[in-house]
Amino acid sequence: MKKVWYKRPSYWIWICSVLAIFLVIINVATFYVVHRAYHPSTRTATIENSDNTGRSDKNTITVNHKGYRYTSKKEFTINQNDQSWSYADLKFNKVTIYKLDKEHSVIGYDDQKANCLVVVNMTVKANKDIEIFPDQGTISTNNGLQGKAVFTGDFGDSIDSGVTKTGDVIIPLDGVKNISDLKKLRYKFDGSTKDDNDESDDAFKTVDVQIHLN
Repeated sequence: MKKVWYKRPSYWIWICSVLAIFLVIINVATFYVVHRAYHPSTRTATIENSDNTGRSDKNTITVNHKGYRYTSKKEFTINQNDQSWSYADLKFNKVTIYKLDKEHSVIGYDDQKANCLVVVNMTVKANKDIEIFPDQGTISTNNGLQGKAVFTGDFGDSIDSGVTKTGDVIIPLDGVKNISDLKKLRYKFDGSTKDDNDESDDAFKTVDVQIHLN
């Protein structure tokens, strides 16, 4: 007598194999979704300048693991201190401006158009436990352009009292014809105390600084 299909061992082995593969795919997909939710790579940016590598990508600046070619570049030594906020001492060390080879439709997680990148290297020394957001600020220029910073994670959300951090803030700009047209930057970003009971005037601060490019 012929065995019915559901009594054949080979049939159940095949079914179990398919189910096992299906479960593996589901687990991998779930891990990927959760990982992207808690570690969204599109919300972080790093800067790597390959000027001195001697390779064919010599004139490429890398932001968030994506390379952008530039046709010209200029560095400005600033060394400008700002002590307008008693909770932190700020220093703007250097500004580097990269004129890109073309306009890009998407740079950063805000999908900004840009044909230029402004990189501000700065130092924050916390005098109290603070939250400060240089990489969520804005820059406007003397010739009427404005851009929003790309989140870098160099500073994080908080800095403990007595800790000093230095990092780069990357601001895409669009509409730049020549680097020499940029004479002055107005840089604005927020900071606040971590003490919920602090009701002093300095508990919340919008840093608003003018940076002259000489």
